Amino acid sequence: MPGLAARHTRAAPAPAANGSRVFGQLLWAVGLGILAGLFFGEAIGPVRFVGDGFIKLLQVTVLPYLLGSILSGLGRRSRSDAGRLAVRGGLVLAAFWAVALLVVAASSFAYPRRPSADWFFSPDAAAASRIDWLSLYIPSNLFSSLANNVLPAVVLFGLLTGSALSAMEGPQKATLLAAIDGFNEAMSRVARLLVRVTPIGIFAIAATTAGVMRPEQLARLQLWFVVYAGIACITSFWLLPGLVAMLTPIPYRSFVGCFRNALLTAFAAGDLFIVLPLITEQARELLKAHDISSDEADATVGVVIPLLFNFPHTGKILSLAFVPFAAWFSGGSLSLAQWGTLSSAGLMALFGSLSGAIPFVLDLLRLPADLFGLFSMSSALNGRFGSLVAAVHTAALAIVIAVALTRGLRLHLRRLLWFGAASAVIVALFVGGTRAFFSFVLPAPAAGSAALEGFKMRPPFTPTVLKGAAQAPAVRPAAGRRLEEITSRGVLRVGYLPDSVPYAFFSAAGDLIGYDIEMANVLARDLNVSLEFVEITREHAAAALDSGACDMIMCGFVISATRAREIQLSRAYEQERLGFLVPDYARSRYASLEAIQNEHLRIGVPAIDDIAPLIRQQLSGATFIRFRSIDAVVDAISKTIDAAVLPIDRAFYFSRINPELSAVLPIETTSSVMLGYGLPTGELGLRNVVDAWIEVKRGQGEFASAHAYWIRGEGLRPRQPRWSIARNLLGWQR
Repeated sequence: MPGLAARHTRAAPAPAANGSRVFGQLLWAVGLGILAGLFFGEAIGPVRFVGDGFIKLLQVTVLPYLLGSILSGLGRRSRSDAGRLAVRGGLVLAAFWAVALLVVAASSFAYPRRPSADWFFSPDAAAASRIDWLSLYIPSNLFSSLANNVLPAVVLFGLLTGSALSAMEGPQKATLLAAIDGFNEAMSRVARLLVRVTPIGIFAIAATTAGVMRPEQLARLQLWFVVYAGIACITSFWLLPGLVAMLTPIPYRSFVGCFRNALLTAFAAGDLFIVLPLITEQARELLKAHDISSDEADATVGVVIPLLFNFPHTGKILSLAFVPFAAWFSGGSLSLAQWGTLSSAGLMALFGSLSGAIPFVLDLLRLPADLFGLFSMSSALNGRFGSLVAAVHTAALAIVIAVALTRGLRLHLRRLLWFGAASAVIVALFVGGTRAFFSFVLPAPAAGSAALEGFKMRPPFTPTVLKGAAQAPAVRPAAGRRLEEITSRGVLRVGYLPDSVPYAFFSAAGDLIGYDIEMANVLARDLNVSLEFVEITREHAAAALDSGACDMIMCGFVISATRAREIQLSRAYEQERLGFLVPDYARSRYASLEAIQNEHLRIGVPAIDDIAPLIRQQLSGATFIRFRSIDAVVDAISKTIDAAVLPIDRAFYFSRINPELSAVLPIETTSSVMLGYGLPTGELGLRNVVDAWIEVKRGQGEFASAHAYWIRGEGLRPRQPRWSIARNLLGWQR
């Protein structure tokens, strides 16, 4: 090992220079990509194909190299090496991981109040499926785990097989290790080949991001740069050196001073591997300077550094801070259960490369996979800080474990408590200051109905008259002749419930808008009549239709047996699944109906919609309370009821208007409701026309278009192309 370390030490400057050249190329790629995105705007979109291909290309060698690296690293160690490191080394490594995970958790508080998720708004997302923890961690079928990118299972297989290989003796072991080393070398060569195309991939990602993202989204991305750089510096220059000073006889200044060249080289080159020989030699010198014999230092450091190089370092773990940022960026936050998944599965996934671990964790936690492109683009700069943390981690781990195996650690409770308190203050000041600064810099998220201000009525939008409470005409309409009366008067009177978001609701500007308000305009156009909208109540819906106060009701009317006794209903035009609207802090509690089936909950439901029986049998311990309106149900949450049962599309919209609430679609839910239009009883002619019209418009795609705009949230996405130099300054057209 000493000779090998010396050779690597002498060869280090060349890779460092090459790393600096690659870093410069990456900076140029990011800069040129941003300029290209600003110049062409959304026209740069097709370049996304190159960026997506680059991301997939990075993942080609992830699992093969991961498995080979673990097998080689553990297989070459003897049982005595493993025994010495198993207990003390494992505890020290776990402590380092715990510190890093605590920093990751603390960093999530640096993000201001969550922004509106206009980029990823899709309320009809599928219910979260159960996580198969056994399949996630136990490699019952290695080939299936490899094919499905199940990193934790692959890691466990590598650890088990590598441990067994280390216990083998004889020529078979040597032959197998030689084959594994050859395979690892091939994977390393492939990785080095990919470095050549990295600037192209980074350029494509930066260009697409700058061309498509809105200025406010780019401002949010700056927050990730600041947070990661800040926690990396705190970890590198306070937490890890401080742990060394607290647990060993080596002072803070001696540790930092000894390794300053290795840390600077790792930061400049963006590569931990090239400084491993330098860290090894400097660690030996530092241990000798503090009365640890040369033989002990050589034997300990020579085993610790190469063996633990295969385990996730603190720099990798800090990269998991991108996951809570991704949740915040997409308009949400991680639940307690998701934090548990991130700490366990995320840590196991880090045995591989970040290009495989981050997409895996994003998919596991069901966060938008598109955000990995932002992580890749940010890695051109954040990777430098990650390499810095990795170098400090390696040096600190080697020193602490070496002292633990030779002289024993110093465990002074008072000193450790002082260090913990000081560290908490430093992290809190950084997190609080970052949050305060970006709360001032970033635009405040829209609140209340202003959160839906992106919705505008689309053509055809005929002139309409909006009336207040429903008033019956002086002469009651003749039974069976409503269609003729509508045609003769030239006006279609449509009743609506004002709390039927997204089917009928008032915008922040006071305009009546929504899915069915749009379809009412389409129907009036097809009937060649004008429109009057009349506000009604659920209790008097049948009376308003029969008296002529309105001719039909169009506002996401739920089809139910109770309503069918009172009014005539059209055929269904939309289907909604049922879910919960709950306090934000309790959203994970309602993710499974099975988990709450016997709890004594108070659950609110709208009075007339008759939707409670669909889930009452699954929640036998709950008490269902009826409210006169959906607004009344929403207002009662956290006050007199624990949750509300609502169609999930409406629950998503109310959670957008009320950020303190969350919409939850339980895992087992199969309940749904059908929506139709309310019509006066006995008006078969009007019903035939409406039913035929529904089928025609469904065939023409009108309902699908309205669903995409109002339900999937396309109306909340900016409709004007993003500003670009080519379009706005030079006048070029796409």
